[in-house]
Parts: sequence; C-alpha cells; structure tokens
Amino acid sequence: MLIISRFSNYVVVLSLWATMMLWAKAAAVEFLSYQPSFSKLIGQNATGKVAQETSWEAFHEGGIYNKKDNSLYISSNFDTVGNPINITVLSLDDLSIRSQRYVNLSMPNGGSVFRANRGGRYMGSDQTLQVWCDQGDTNNYSKLVSLDPDANQTTTLFSSFFNRNFTSINDVRQHPETGDLWFTDATYAYFNGFRPSPQMPTQVYLSD
Repeated sequence: MLIISRFSNYVVVLSLWATMMLWAKAAAVEFLSYQPSFSKLIGQNATGKVAQETSWEAFHEGGIYNKKDNSLYISSNFDTVGNPINITVLSLDDLSIRSQRYVNLSMPNGGSVFRANRGGRYMGSDQTLQVWCDQGDTNNYSKLVSLDPDANQTTTLFSSFFNRNFTSINDVRQHPETGDLWFTDATYAYFNGFRPSPQMPTQVYLSD
C-alpha cells in the first residue's frame, strides 16, 4: 500500500511500513509537525489518499523524485533470491505504477537524488541521476551505485572498504551543500540469506 499526501506543489509519500503503522491507528491521514516551518509548508488543507495497493510489497524504501518524468522511484521489499528486488516507478500524473529492473543493480534498497561532481561543482537537483544502495546477492557484491534511469546506465561508486566487501549497503543520503555521501552497511541481506557472512562490522561511511 502507498499513501500519497499532496499540498501545494509538494508530495509526501508514506511507504509500506509507515502506511501499516498509520492505518493501524487511524482511518485518516494526519500530520504532526515538530517544526513551525513544516506547518507553513503544508498549509491548513493538506490531504491524503491511497494511491496504490498491490499484492506484493512494492513500496519499501527510496521515494526518489524524477522531475523529467514526474515520477517517484521506490524500491520493493525482498521476497526470494529468485524474485529479486525491483524498483517501483509511480507516475504522479496518473498514479500508475510499473516494476523496473536496471543493469548492474541486483538488489536495490535505500536511494536518494544524486548530484554528481562535475568539474568541482555539484549538479543541481533538477538532474535525473539517482544513487542506490545495492545490497548484492550470492553472485554480486554489495555496492553503492549511481543510476541514470532514463538511459538505464549505472556506475559503481564504491564496492569495498580497504579491499573488504561490504555486507549489504542499506541507506544513503547526500549532503545538500558539500555533496558528501553518507551510507550505512547493515546485515539485513545476510540474515535474509542472500549475502555471505559479514567481513566487517555494521558501520556508517562518509565519502567526501
């Protein structure tokens, strides 16, 4: 299930787990603001509705906005090794969805808009590049990958730390001013049976 809340020119997406928590408590979408700036952003008439319900866990992490096609890119949840994680693309024009696979991206999980460094300057957020945490599987290393979804082109940014393989890179964010990438390496893939035993402890990494 995916809930979309609209206000002004912004869209808030609640993924599978957030949706389950919300619907367990209330039948309507409510907003709780901890910062006055958030209340100013959404105004007094914010609304929410169920955008899609699927028979599989299509909405797990991500929620990356692509301005070019006015869509959100969201990773599905892990099912089995034979049924790998897909990226669910939700059109904000008509709320239709499609499941998408990308080259050299085996088990995408967390993701973010990616402003690539070009000549010492970081590209603006209107670009279509994305960065995804590829958890890997029994045949592919876990790695941090940049993706151009329109061209179906990927570039591996990191696949090891001092020649030791990551366990299953899980979440990533890019600093809006410096362009630094912060990402976590967790053990979820190992405990779910599609990655080998960890070579390193669970850690947070910074690439500046």
